[in-house]
Amino acid sequence: MTAQTLPGTEDAFFPFWSPDSRSIAFFAQGRLKRVDIWVFDLVRGTGNRLTFDPADDLNPVWSPDGTRIAFTSEWKGHRDIYWKLASGTGPDEALLESTDRKSVEDWSGDGRFLVYNTGNNPKTRDASGRCRCRETASRSRF
Repeated sequence: MTAQTLPGTEDAFFPFWSPDSRSIAFFAQGRLKRVDIWVFDLVRGTGNRLTFDPADDLNPVWSPDGTRIAFTSEWKGHRDIYWKLASGTGPDEALLESTDRKSVEDWSGDGRFLVYNTGNNPKTRDASGRCRCRETASRSRF
């Protein structure tokens, strides 16, 4: 087996497989030197940009059912957590906004919680956006 770069993913960082393994979400630095989230459809061989705001968008993670992608964005000058439909339709929706520096890490297997960190302090948040945070002992899936 020979590894090869998929066309359109040359500047990709930190790829995440979709739950059905048909797509990959990743972030890449574009010509304007900002980082956006992209989705590459492996079946069609096409890539589509998911985020378009003027800030850096990082750490895409697929929801377990494959319908949404959660990500970290610096749109308001600090890292907040957003999600968007994986199809790319509709607006980015804020899930957690605060002045704390935070990065989304993963979803729980049942899709009810997002794992994110604030420095070295991993936490969980109800995926609906409700503030039911609790500290966790690790960043692993549960």
